[in-house]
Amino acid sequence: MRIAKKLSLSLAILLFLGACVNGPGVPKEKTGIPGDLAAELKRTTESNATSADNALNQAKVAYGTLAGRLLTNPIDSESYQLVREKIQPPLFIAASSLADSANKDDFRQIYFDTLTNMFRGINNNMLIYQSSIEAAQITDANVANALPPVNDEIITGLANIFLATEATEFFISQFGQFKTIVAEEETAKILIGIKNQQTTIVNGIVNFTNRKMVSGIQSKNGYQIIAKSITSPTLLPELRRLAEVVFGKENVAFLQEELTPIQTNPNLIVMVIRETDSTYRKISINEGKIVNNVVNDSRGLSASDLLNNSNVNVIRLTPSPQP
Repeated sequence: MRIAKKLSLSLAILLFLGACVNGPGVPKEKTGIPGDLAAELKRTTESNATSADNALNQAKVAYGTLAGRLLTNPIDSESYQLVREKIQPPLFIAASSLADSANKDDFRQIYFDTLTNMFRGINNNMLIYQSSIEAAQITDANVANALPPVNDEIITGLANIFLATEATEFFISQFGQFKTIVAEEETAKILIGIKNQQTTIVNGIVNFTNRKMVSGIQSKNGYQIIAKSITSPTLLPELRRLAEVVFGKENVAFLQEELTPIQTNPNLIVMVIRETDSTYRKISINEGKIVNNVVNDSRGLSASDLLNNSNVNVIRLTPSPQP
């Protein structure tokens, strides 16, 4: 009986203390987002997903119209530029919307399907070039005057393949920044594949020029297409070799030691190519990309003079067109 009374008294005291803390009629503090706001927040997530779906569908339609053109021979370099204009923008919208989402399979499907066709078109055209031209050079290497002449069509074809590789590299680089969608190691492997083909193309034109299988005009035409379209600093050593065989070593100056991962001076000119007596190509690097300009100067400076003289006054500065 006494135990029961003590329990009743303890319960009464606890109830009294609870009433003192909260006060009569004062509700406990509520936490969490109200239901109405939570519903609206859910709608924003749905809207973001819808935007991504719409963009992916747009990219799918664009890919359907370009997939076949990417595989043609000779290479249809315009179709590679159209990837940049038609497929890349909606894919970029989708990537931005999906960066923090788990639903990335559709994006990766379109992205890798597009890259597969871009690489397949490049590789098929390179295979035809290597089978018909490089193989013939091996067969006729020891036969006097047996090397077949290389016509303008072959040089132009190689240069157009290079344009396709540049468009492909830009496509890869744009989406490589979305590391939650495309893994960093995936992007690195794909970029190595592009670099392999770009090096092969430059080597081909260098080889033709060294072996006098092409005219000076043909070599310069191939050089001009590559020099105007190049965007990756990793290809500058190849561009230097090409420029040296086309214009002579004395007309090329290159600060290769400045090609570091971090450019301490982004405006530093790292290469100068003297293309005519008064025309120079000045190349610098900014944010990991080549800045490519053509300069006119009639003072007869060497490429080295122009590279090392920071106070050179120019008559005209014209940015080279981008691919």
